Amino acid sequence: MRGNGRTRSKNLAHWRVQDLEVFVQLVECGSFTRAGQLLGMSTSAISKRLAALETHLGVRLLDRTSRVLSMTSEGREFHARAASVCQQLREAESSLAGGTEHLHGTLRVSLPTAAVEMGILGDLVDIATRHPALDMEVYLSDRSVDLSAKALDAALFITDDPDRHPGDVVLGLQPTVLVAAPEFLDRMGRPEQPEDLASLRSIRAVSRRGNAIPWTLFGPDGRQFTVPVAGPTLLSDDLRVTYMTALAGGGIARAPLAYIADSRRPCRLEQVLPQWRFPPIVLMAALRHKHAPSRRVKALLDLVRVGLQRMDALVQGGPLEASFKAAVAEDRERFVKKHGARMASPWAHARHEA
Repeated sequence: MRGNGRTRSKNLAHWRVQDLEVFVQLVECGSFTRAGQLLGMSTSAISKRLAALETHLGVRLLDRTSRVLSMTSEGREFHARAASVCQQLREAESSLAGGTEHLHGTLRVSLPTAAVEMGILGDLVDIATRHPALDMEVYLSDRSVDLSAKALDAALFITDDPDRHPGDVVLGLQPTVLVAAPEFLDRMGRPEQPEDLASLRSIRAVSRRGNAIPWTLFGPDGRQFTVPVAGPTLLSDDLRVTYMTALAGGGIARAPLAYIADSRRPCRLEQVLPQWRFPPIVLMAALRHKHAPSRRVKALLDLVRVGLQRMDALVQGGPLEASFKAAVAEDRERFVKKHGARMASPWAHARHEA
């Protein structure tokens, strides 16, 4: 950045915390209008604050072209530090307000519907009880969502293609397999090879365009097979609908292996073509303040890690324990090989090393 040390020190004296917050919100919202709504300021006031900050720094932080905001190279460098400063100030205010042992403020988060199965909703109730000054807004969605649209602190979502649906943190992987109710298989017949699946009713996730998401299976010796959408199909964008419909005998579905490996109770679903598996479901988190997540967000991610460990523990002592552990190891090795850098987060590392 331009200027000598004395000039920069003088500029620091002119900065106001709100100028940093304005810049951080502009980057994260991508819009003067949305940033102004969140900060309670007019777009002209936002523009003046940004201009003043750029003048003090002696550099241009954002390029504004036809409604699109993009960071300059100096802006990218400064954003990481500005976001960290803003978060530290929020944490300092929180500590002064009631002590560092309590969580304060509002946690706004979107969770996948699988959070119900993982018990995370119950964990959130527990943490709210232990931290009475903490408010929560919880939304359920199995897809990535726009953080700025609801001013969310974090959005957890599931995907089997992190390249198409990137997040900031990988929290964990779950092996997924084909399942169906035994009565459905008794009535329709048990497939002996992937080609047999085309004529059977399937229960599939639906894309944003309303199309059935293809099934790609990996089998023995690395073989791969894509199951066409040929037979009768039920589409849903909710994992709970998929799971409950399979339980009711509505067709063959994709489900986490942990669902049918639960050693606590007899399984009501049967694994179909056990030698074949899908790519793992990846649980990811998109963070509003990814460079400096708040204590509230860190507490949420810790809860998720515990929930994933709890799901893994369900298989212990059950008949599928060995195959489950083998699937987890194979999926993790394949994932790290392809997305190694994404597995470097401390939360993912802590979960897999636990």
